[in-house]
Amino acid sequence: MNTDPRSDLLRYYSRYYWPGVVDLSSSNPPPVPLDIEPASHIEPGELSYVPPSGCENLRQAIANHYETVEPGELLITAGASEALAAIALSLVRRGDVVVVDRGSYPSFVEGARTAGGEILRSAVPVRGAKIAAACNPSAPDGQLVNLDAYLARAESCGAIAVLDEVYRDLVHDGVPAPAAVDRSATAVSVGGLSKPLGMGGLRIGWIATHHRELRERFDRQLQLLSGGPASLSARAAVAAFQCHERTVAATLERVRANSGPVYRVLDAAGWRYSRPVAGLTLEARPPAPATLAGEERVRKAGMFLVPGEMYAAPGAYRISLLAEPGMLGQALEFLAEPFPPCQ
Repeated sequence: MNTDPRSDLLRYYSRYYWPGVVDLSSSNPPPVPLDIEPASHIEPGELSYVPPSGCENLRQAIANHYETVEPGELLITAGASEALAAIALSLVRRGDVVVVDRGSYPSFVEGARTAGGEILRSAVPVRGAKIAAACNPSAPDGQLVNLDAYLARAESCGAIAVLDEVYRDLVHDGVPAPAAVDRSATAVSVGGLSKPLGMGGLRIGWIATHHRELRERFDRQLQLLSGGPASLSARAAVAAFQCHERTVAATLERVRANSGPVYRVLDAAGWRYSRPVAGLTLEARPPAPATLAGEERVRKAGMFLVPGEMYAAPGAYRISLLAEPGMLGQALEFLAEPFPPCQ
């Protein structure tokens, strides 16, 4: 097993991220306060078990953000990460070919590998694949997938299309990105509250699909993993959806205001990148390869950057559109410093 932290997003965060560090690669907006009534009292029934197919009012709130999804076609998960793991573990069998795009989250990739799947990195579905998984918008470069073409190719290849759509609401100009579940009777859409609302601590995600047999298999796997969402998290998530639209609008306004200064910092340092159309990050490459010593200088200064190795883009870095421009400029200077002279 590859234990290099630069090749795995979760391992890299575990090794180098700590409370108080300035995350210049952050893919989440800061969370907003929630008003939950009654704030001082929790009824006994609110602490009862909530299965993945439970919490009708939360599933209704989520369904309202799709065009064709009914509450009964949703499963609530302990974050989008669990949703992706459950999909992989319930569908993949030994020897199955699983196509994953380069931004696919580790919980899906490792789940498929644990189940015995053969991982194939590809931006498009291929014939013979059991599952074709991608992010829309893509990560970390924030581009929109040609969804209809992707779904048509997956169907022609006989693959189940799984789209991680956690950034779907965060299109910079225009309406949210289309959902796979709204375009296909068999596709699977995954969402969550971490990316649009910054509420990763609630651990609320979901799976949406019209395919009944797939839902039953996912439900079984979720019962084995967490058993369903925490009841108090589900309660808070209902309140979160009441401020969903204005919170997303505020985040997008911050992105529009801050992305210009971020681009100017990158341009001044000679970095190459494509401007994202969605999401909260971009992928940028320095004019000359940075060194491990430069990365260490960034960390010692209390700042954090995600290398592109884990996105099949060695030499690049994930940059947050919400990064503080002055600190980002300092981090880029640290990366550009040459090796210290030999003593």
